[in-house]
Amino acid sequence: MTDLRTAHKPKQVYASLRINGTNIEPTKITELLKLTPTSTQKKGDWIQILETEIEYGLWVFSTKHDSSLHLEHHLLLLIDLLTPKIEVLQSIKDQGNKLAISGYALTEYENVESHVSLPTLRKLSLLPCDFWIDVYFEVSDDEDENE
Repeated sequence: MTDLRTAHKPKQVYASLRINGTNIEPTKITELLKLTPTSTQKKGDWIQILETEIEYGLWVFSTKHDSSLHLEHHLLLLIDLLTPKIEVLQSIKDQGNKLAISGYALTEYENVESHVSLPTLRKLSLLPCDFWIDVYFEVSDDEDENE
């Protein structure tokens, strides 16, 4: 029997750990987790493009450096790094901060699919983090010209 589904590969996939809260001190989070963040911001930092101050601190570590187009691969990278740090993550969360593991996909197509196995989901569920997925659609130059 032929599988009639057509799945396109996304252009980019990665996962990240995001920690945010009003009292986050990014350098302290870096020291606690012993990971170099992909990006940080402090409460009160100025966002030029929005012409406003940031209302909360943010610390992000992502797997953007890895070129795999498989979400599960990126999640496993984070799980392997974070599982030994569960107590530290829980302590950060207990201080009133929000922790989330997020998966990202950038695609030109609507029918991109990804698979995450049950064993990976079980490992992910042991981390004191919410989980969410974002899919972003990239509009090609051709589509811009047609509008």
